Amino acid sequence: MATQDWKTVVLKKNITKKPATARSIAKAKKSGDLQTVKKYGGGGNAKGGPSNAIKLDNETENFRHKAISQNFKVTLMKARQAKKWTQKELAQKMNVQASIIASYENGSAIPQQQVINRLQRVLGVKLPKITNPKKR
Repeated sequence: MATQDWKTVVLKKNITKKPATARSIAKAKKSGDLQTVKKYGGGGNAKGGPSNAIKLDNETENFRHKAISQNFKVTLMKARQAKKWTQKELAQKMNVQASIIASYENGSAIPQQQVINRLQRVLGVKLPKITNPKKR
């Protein structure tokens, strides 16, 4: 038969090591025993980019996404209206939300090529290409 050990276990905190004070940290820095390294964004809610962000920005053309041409938006709207469909009806036929069709027509969203192909099939029209990124 196995016996159990019922001795009381006492856990004690190691009180021999004192926490570092500001004075002892300053003393260690002066003597060279302690070095600090400033990290990007360390110690606060600092906003901004890395130090080489300006260099990266100067090396590249621009970071803008493609823009929908006015011709694309108008063609999409006219094709929908020619079928006498509302944005909601077109969205139902495409199995998407009506807000997506509205965002394509007002230019705030850019459809992927698969979506453009579906729009062309459903509406029975050829939609113009999306333009290159806008120039600053």
